[in-house]
Amino acid sequence: REIAVENLGFCYGEKAVLKGLSLRFQRGGKYALTGPSGCGKSTLLKLLCGVYEPTSGQVLLNGRDIRELRREDVRRLVSVLFQDYYIFPFTIRENVTAFAQGAEMERKMEQLAGRFGLQDKIKKLKKGFDTGIRAEYYDDYTDLSGGELQKLAIIRAFCRPGVDAVLLDEPLNNIDIATEDVFYESLTQANDKTIVLISHSLKYVPNAHKILYVEDGSIVAEGRHDELLKENRKYHDLYQKYAEKYLGEGGANASI
Repeated sequence: REIAVENLGFCYGEKAVLKGLSLRFQRGGKYALTGPSGCGKSTLLKLLCGVYEPTSGQVLLNGRDIRELRREDVRRLVSVLFQDYYIFPFTIRENVTAFAQGAEMERKMEQLAGRFGLQDKIKKLKKGFDTGIRAEYYDDYTDLSGGELQKLAIIRAFCRPGVDAVLLDEPLNNIDIATEDVFYESLTQANDKTIVLISHSLKYVPNAHKILYVEDGSIVAEGRHDELLKENRKYHDLYQKYAEKYLGEGGANASI
């Protein structure tokens, strides 16, 4: 099973944002999209899950054009977390499961809540996972911080059983460093799922099976971290700036 794009193009009005991309994301692969802001990374993710329709070319999900599939079938196979995620005025459980049921969903919800440091807080609530979010809809409710709400969104993205791919667009904006490490560990352990990650933090990038460097709507370089450091000056400079800021002396030669 895989997600593929063939000669994919997309325009906002007359402006070409993506230009003739052909890629394959194989199941179980870990992919990182990098490149300057505005280069088309987020647009590509929205095309991969059917939020946008391509101007030209096609997106193939397990060999079928995504436009031929029912929207609910796409949502069953692909889980997405965008920068502008939304937490609904439902219970904690309903926000995580989107009203799906089953023992496997319940097990994963509790496991991920523990992994991301929410389990203790939820257990102390009188109704646990059935506690509401937002006072205007529930008598029994809890106020969650921005970071806690983002953790719920991350848990929701990883909780659904049977998902083939998880697409993540800047999922760590309100997350502390300790939780960031837990998040990257979760990516590594998701061996049966295709992961496509966009993040200004390049901490996980060296562990990706393939890095796709996007510039002006095109893939200008792709490969593993060590290959791109040697072969692509723009990727080298991008990672060097990150390494010098966050990893200290040694820059791109420092380990993480």
